[in-house]
Amino acid sequence: MSNLQKRTQILEQSVLNKMLQSESQIMVLHNESKKFKEFDNEDKQKLAKQLVSLSYFVGLKETPSLESLKLLVKFLCISFPEFSSEELESAFMKACSGEFGEIEHFQNFSPIYLGKIINAYDNQKMVAKRNYMQLLEKKKWERYESEKEDYYKKNALVLIEQQLIEEYLFYVKTKYADLKDLKKYAIKVFIELCQGKNLFIKYDADKYTYEGYLEKYFLSLPTNEEEAIKSIKQYVRSYGKNLVS
Repeated sequence: MSNLQKRTQILEQSVLNKMLQSESQIMVLHNESKKFKEFDNEDKQKLAKQLVSLSYFVGLKETPSLESLKLLVKFLCISFPEFSSEELESAFMKACSGEFGEIEHFQNFSPIYLGKIINAYDNQKMVAKRNYMQLLEKKKWERYESEKEDYYKKNALVLIEQQLIEEYLFYVKTKYADLKDLKKYAIKVFIELCQGKNLFIKYDADKYTYEGYLEKYFLSLPTNEEEAIKSIKQYVRSYGKNLVS
């Protein structure tokens, strides 16, 4: 049971839910089943009995002999080590329902007949695996984009707070005397970024330049530098919102 649980944990249920039911069943069955390569003697004996049952199921008049069963079991374990008894049963169900087209046994439960059915099932499994991987990669990409957006939302206000404090300390030293055009443009971009986070939304373009508006804000802060920085932090944390900019 622990082995089955370990295999099941590999698949993501949310991805399986987006697949066709027939394909998700193939994925789960392959993931949870004990493979032929893992079979011990007891498992091989059960496989031989299963082959007898399947031969009756497909309408053979005579079941394989004991020696033939031993060779068939050996053939399956060597030629299809990643296959399982559960998948073998499912493959025969599909074959008998006509999903694989015409596969005749000609009253001979031969390795060729078994191989055709298993290969037909494996073709379906290959398609299911490909579709699963595509959906899984899509989910990983969506998760990455979501995490990136969440990171920005959670950290944008922190970055704005840091930059606003740096801008305030710059203003304290320069009083915005003789600002270069590049600096004016940087202030404009910064205020627009802040507005995208619900800060400085009362900016009046007819009354103030961007640097003039920011200067007005700095002048409203406490004269003590430490208290001014506390006020900046309080402003950002109280009025800033995690909006998508």
